[in-house]
Amino acid sequence: MSSLPTITPTPPLSGPVTNSVSLTLADINAYRENGYYVIPNLLSPSQLKQWRTIIFSAIKDRAER
Repeated sequence: MSSLPTITPTPPLSGPVTNSVSLTLADINAYRENGYYVIPNLLSPSQLKQWRTIIFSAIKDRAER
């Protein structure tokens, strides 16, 4: 079993979060139909790369059991 990579923690916020996501009726209906909703730019490219590595490693480890 290979060891899972670690992710770099995100620094704590220094103030309130001011951005928000406003969902349209079409967004809500797409969620209800598909069972998920994609939030654009939720993760930075480097964070996305880290998560992909972790998830693919976990899937590989699980498949090898």
